[in-house]
Amino acid sequence: MPNILYGFATAAERDLFRLLINSVSGIGPKTALNILSGMNVVAFRGAVAGSDVKSLSQISGVGKKTAERIVVELRDKIGAAGAWEAASAKHALSPDDQKINDSVLALMALGFKQIEAHDAVRAAQAMLGAQATVEQLVRACLKKRSVMPVHKPTPQMPGAKSKTQKSGGVVVAHQIKWYQRAAAWLIYAVIRTVSATLRYRRDDRSGYINVPIPGPAIYCIWHNRLALSMPAYFDYVKIHRNTCGLAAMVSASKDGGFLTGILECFNVQPVRGSSSRRGPQALLELTTWADRGYDLAITPDGPRGPIYVVQDGVMALAQLTGLPIVPVSYSVTWKIRVKSWDRFQIPLPFSRCEMIYEKPIYVPREATDDEREQLRLQLEAKLKSISVD
Repeated sequence: MPNILYGFATAAERDLFRLLINSVSGIGPKTALNILSGMNVVAFRGAVAGSDVKSLSQISGVGKKTAERIVVELRDKIGAAGAWEAASAKHALSPDDQKINDSVLALMALGFKQIEAHDAVRAAQAMLGAQATVEQLVRACLKKRSVMPVHKPTPQMPGAKSKTQKSGGVVVAHQIKWYQRAAAWLIYAVIRTVSATLRYRRDDRSGYINVPIPGPAIYCIWHNRLALSMPAYFDYVKIHRNTCGLAAMVSASKDGGFLTGILECFNVQPVRGSSSRRGPQALLELTTWADRGYDLAITPDGPRGPIYVVQDGVMALAQLTGLPIVPVSYSVTWKIRVKSWDRFQIPLPFSRCEMIYEKPIYVPREATDDEREQLRLQLEAKLKSISVD
């Protein structure tokens, strides 16, 4: 028999097609294509998660019994993520309003007051036109703010060297040196070697990673557990999730330059920035990588702490991108704890390691400051509960 090729507008439609013909008894390619023609992917997920047999049975070629079978056989595989996506789509803003809303949220996450952010976005849109993207609007607002005088010049002692600031307020991350790159390769080799000797026990409580529908997420891990963060992702998450890759936020400091070299050995895209340096640029870059289908990684208590306290940046990023936050942590039986602010943990070979992936946390785009704070505390509590020192 000749091979038949099917074309799809998006990867999500292709994956739903595969899910239907492989997981639901009695559904072949023709019925699966009818379902895709009669209902978009987000609405389908919501109908399955909400057991909406009536909506499914109205699709051409899908009767009540078939609809009931779809709900029974796919409900556990689609889970809470489908219901959340459907609810978000139902209350979605218009494209123009969504663009303004996303721009305002980004500016508020970077320290703008709400009224100030709205005024700045409206002014930027009037200057750039209605076709301007969220990134262009936010950049224009930041550029306008950076050229405004904020501080009076500080008097200097005679003979003291004056400090210069880049024009336009742009902060440049420290570049990695050749010797740092060589040391990074050595650390990469050590991580891979030690990881290969560990006796892992993986406890996936997320209900998100090992499911057939792909999609990016924000993975959070404490700063003192960075040593095994890459094996935690590549040896489990990447195997089950069909994403384009991983982008990770790294401090713009000199130490961050060294960590950048290690991440590049793992083929991770580093994004330089933190709450104290280059934060606005880093947030914009992370949202860009998310739009490309990349997972995002962030240490919510880094780069300066305090230890085990989630900063607001990850919540703003989740609200802006719409991605779920998946808490990840681990505990090892044998380790060295460095005398640093985060008591950094260095796993020793042949230890037992319990790796835990908790249930994801969703931050709705329309969440208020109080709701976001409650979700931040919830994320902090989850991370603490799975981090045994």
